[in-house]
Amino acid sequence: MLRPIPYRLQRAHRQCAAMHMQAKQSINPASWRIAITIAAFRLWCQRAVTRRALRDLDARYLADVGLTERDRAAECAKWFWQE
Repeated sequence: MLRPIPYRLQRAHRQCAAMHMQAKQSINPASWRIAITIAAFRLWCQRAVTRRALRDLDARYLADVGLTERDRAAECAKWFWQE
């Protein structure tokens, strides 16, 4: 069963996509690469923060957001660059 993507992740994805479009419209290819690198770094930081917060939730809050201990363990086992 697919779960909806949490709002915070949707927002991070939209921000990353917006930065990508802004960087793509730039004339200088070097600045485009830098902007994409910065956007990727921000996304990775957001994933790390989100997974750290998920790791610290107790069972009551996990049930509130519709996750199980197994879901949490699977998500927290991922590296920051993995979706």
